[in-house]
Amino acid sequence: MADKKKKLSDREIVSVLDQHLARADGRGATTRSQEREEVLKYYNGELPLPVGKRSKFNSNDIYDNVESTKAVILNAIHQGLSNICFTPEDDKDEVEARVATAYTDHVLNKLNPGSRILHDAMHDALLARNAVVKVWWEKITETEEFEINGTQDAVMLMMQEMQSGVSEQDKFKQRDDEPLEIDPETGQMSGKLYKDIDRSQVRIANIPAEEFIINPGAKCIQEATFIAHRSRRRISELVAQGYDEDKLEQARSASDDLSFNSERIARADAAGEDGTEENEDDQLVQVEECYVYLNVDGKGEKRWQVTKVGDYILEKQVADTVRFVSYCALPVSHTFWGNNYAARLIPTQNVNSTIMRSLVDQTVFSSIPRYMVAKGGLKNPAELTDLRFGGMVNVDNLNAVGLLPQPTINPYVMTTLELMATKAESISGVSRTAMGINQNVVGKQNSGALLDQVTSASQQKMTLSAKWLAEFIAELKLAIYDLALRYEKKEVIVEVAGSYVPVSPEKWRERRQVTAELHLSPEHRQAEAQKLVATFTMFSQDPALASMFGPAQKRLFAAKYLSLMGLPNVDKVLLPVEQAAKPGPDPNLQLQMKLIEAQQQANMAQVQISQMKAQATLRQAQLTAEVKALKGEQDFALRKAEIELKAMTEERKSAELDHSMQMEEANLELARDAQDVNAIIKLTSGS
Repeated sequence: MADKKKKLSDREIVSVLDQHLARADGRGATTRSQEREEVLKYYNGELPLPVGKRSKFNSNDIYDNVESTKAVILNAIHQGLSNICFTPEDDKDEVEARVATAYTDHVLNKLNPGSRILHDAMHDALLARNAVVKVWWEKITETEEFEINGTQDAVMLMMQEMQSGVSEQDKFKQRDDEPLEIDPETGQMSGKLYKDIDRSQVRIANIPAEEFIINPGAKCIQEATFIAHRSRRRISELVAQGYDEDKLEQARSASDDLSFNSERIARADAAGEDGTEENEDDQLVQVEECYVYLNVDGKGEKRWQVTKVGDYILEKQVADTVRFVSYCALPVSHTFWGNNYAARLIPTQNVNSTIMRSLVDQTVFSSIPRYMVAKGGLKNPAELTDLRFGGMVNVDNLNAVGLLPQPTINPYVMTTLELMATKAESISGVSRTAMGINQNVVGKQNSGALLDQVTSASQQKMTLSAKWLAEFIAELKLAIYDLALRYEKKEVIVEVAGSYVPVSPEKWRERRQVTAELHLSPEHRQAEAQKLVATFTMFSQDPALASMFGPAQKRLFAAKYLSLMGLPNVDKVLLPVEQAAKPGPDPNLQLQMKLIEAQQQANMAQVQISQMKAQATLRQAQLTAEVKALKGEQDFALRKAEIELKAMTEERKSAELDHSMQMEEANLELARDAQDVNAIIKLTSGS
């Protein structure tokens, strides 16, 4: 029990840390370091080394596959970054969750180089098994200078107004060596005031693989018993932070593993640098920031953060959490270190380089062949080796010189190259179609849909790597949120829902849930967008579901659709539900009611038409009967009239006959009378 309560001295702490560092830098770390160095040289096209004075051609299989994988996954990440967001914990938490997402995006992409951080993390994961990113709160204070000039009363009044209502930290201060001056002749006061401005923020930085140390057998960072980050920092920087310069100078003699680290030198060589950072005026020391479980204060084991240079401890404090986030593209179960993506392609690059060198050598030998010459057959051998056009070679006889037989190209060379290309595709998950280097697949006989299917199928292996990267970003956002919750004391202006609002992270609640949704290719996003449109249409048209499909749900569908179509900042397009105008009656319901009303009116009109048809039919029957009756009466009257007319005709004829007879009789009478007169006349004349 006494040992458990015993406090550890600085010397004992340094001894424990050195033991942990020695174990972590064992055979496994050395093997991984050598692997990373070799992979880097293959990536840069320096390996495999050429043999003799033959072709120096190197295939770029590792470079091509790594860059293609980075392009596909990072493009998906950047287009779907808004889909990695904090999850609301209840109905009232939706706005705060959106604010938290906007704040972490602001920190990642505006206060830090987010795109470069994700690129470097992806690059390290593909070439060095794991990528590690450090997240910490950096205290930064900037001093603002303010000049004043005026009468003494005006200056004092202005200073009183400037100092009232502000915190002690935000007040303007005078420097002891720069007091305010008063001109005795004019009474004018002049001078300078200074104000300290807090620029502290969350910092994010990628850590090179050789600088990160974790205890052997660790499964993840949070469960590791020992973690360390060793880096090289300038002595002047540490002295400015208040550390003892003499102790730092003494600690310089301690081992500096990073000074001549082969990985760092290989990376510098590839960039055209010499790999040295040290100069005589400002020397560097190796700083080791360690996280380890210790009983430093005699109150039991806790995780401590101890920063040291050699045997000199710069600071030690209880670590609230470990500020490292890791990403592994090809994780292996039950171990922190995953598979090395690039190392699995080394055999492919070796074979392709060897075959291509042989083909190049064969082409060169065919163009500049070797000769066999009979001894003494040439008068001047230099004439044969001189490659001048139109040159002359003097020979003793025609058979003195002949071509040296050359082996022909192996017929299986091209088959082997195709086999290795297929093997590289199966290992990396990146097809030549996706990389745009397979010309045979691009033709009129292959439709765009077929190309999309081939490309999408080749990306299936990258889907998991993209999901791991999305989870890495989610964990990174949680770390940013946690640091802001602990240390951010000032308001920060961030863009939320298309407008800039002040945010106070210290008032937030703790969060542990971040959701991530990604789609690797445009085809995947379009397919998901079509699913959303179909679902939206079904919900809107179904009367039973329409009542449950309100404005909030519709906005969610619209936001996801816009994000899938490449418009991640949906808040600038769609207003929040609470700011949107109150909707009127449901247009679908109104339309349905109008349709029902129109149908009823149509039914009533149909009934009226039927009634009118029946009435018309009855009236027609009545009219037909009346017509028939009238027609019978008319026929009877006509018949009667015909009979009467006939009778009248008969009577007329009879009357005419009687009249004619009467006239005849009258004429006869007249004739008789005339005869009688003539006779009388004759008689008279005769007498």
